[in-house]
Amino acid sequence: GGERVREGRLPIQSHLTVLRSFMVGAEKIVLERPVLPETSGLPPTGASRGKSHYLLFSIPSSAIDTLGTMLPEPAYFLNTGNRAAIFPVPFAPSAQAAASEDFIWLGQSDVPEIYGFHAEDGLTTILRLEDPRRRVTRRDRQTYEEKLVAGLSGDRLREHERYASRMEYPETMPAFGLLEVDISGNLWVQRYTPPPSDEEEVWDVFNPSGKRLATVTFPPDAYPTCARRMKYPCDWIKEIGPDYLLVDQGARGDVRQVVRYRILR
Repeated sequence: GGERVREGRLPIQSHLTVLRSFMVGAEKIVLERPVLPETSGLPPTGASRGKSHYLLFSIPSSAIDTLGTMLPEPAYFLNTGNRAAIFPVPFAPSAQAAASEDFIWLGQSDVPEIYGFHAEDGLTTILRLEDPRRRVTRRDRQTYEEKLVAGLSGDRLREHERYASRMEYPETMPAFGLLEVDISGNLWVQRYTPPPSDEEEVWDVFNPSGKRLATVTFPPDAYPTCARRMKYPCDWIKEIGPDYLLVDQGARGDVRQVVRYRILR
């Protein structure tokens, strides 16, 4: 009804802001806060990967519990002396998180493991995935470089070509992609597909105990353009119900399009 029911104050321990936050039930919030870098100034040329603390903040008590520390997706910095251009790292692993009313999932896609935390009892589940990673092929590298410079010209093209000549590729793809939780509390794990891609994608569904419940195939038209970018993907899944999926397809003109898909069993 619009009435304020509670508020909580998060103590600020450094100048670094919260990168991500999401509710766990009505009284707790998961926060991702970056670890303060040891050096200042522009980063040197090369791939760099920071650290983030994942914290569970209680609104009523202001207590903060540390769930764990994970490594976010790396970035490649090209230092030109007075500025640093930032590029995506090809097929890079990342830290992923999702939460339901009373459960939090954290996973780092360097390894095929996802950790489940009950909001009151701490770590209760370790989900070990079948390792689906495939090797990065010469064709994968060629496609990535073609898409990286597509549509560019002038200084931007030369800058991206310079970066492409320095790129180092991993031997394998990440172990998984995004994590989402449906309204029943089940975890949805995206099988990694290198962006940009026009292929249908596959998600595996698990209950909070780690039991596999289903495999779901998403058609290509379910994905908005931003979800398939190589850089800065968007938050596009808005809700997963027992038989539907709500997707933010982005703005078309001045109107934002939210599409409801039926889930066929």
